[in-house]
Amino acid sequence: MKGDNWIHRIHALLQPGMVHGENIAYGKESAKEAIIELAIDDGVSKRGHRKNLFKENFNTMGVCQGPHKEWKEMVAVMYGGKAETNEKEDQKD
Repeated sequence: MKGDNWIHRIHALLQPGMVHGENIAYGKESAKEAIIELAIDDGVSKRGHRKNLFKENFNTMGVCQGPHKEWKEMVAVMYGGKAETNEKEDQKD
């Protein structure tokens, strides 16, 4: 896939009229544990992680887990879906 970073790679996969989002959780033993933490989103005033996770128009999701130098483990969650009428294609939460 073309591109040297995640934003280039995700844009290569998106069709016109689609939007994307992402969440990252650090220090969790499993992706399941990270998703639960993101759904609760405790301590985040705008609940952005929770909003991404439950956003109705995000109908595609990818999850990966790997080592992190400082936090031991990290989980990245990428979302994609059709833009709502008030969203721009490059807008993300």
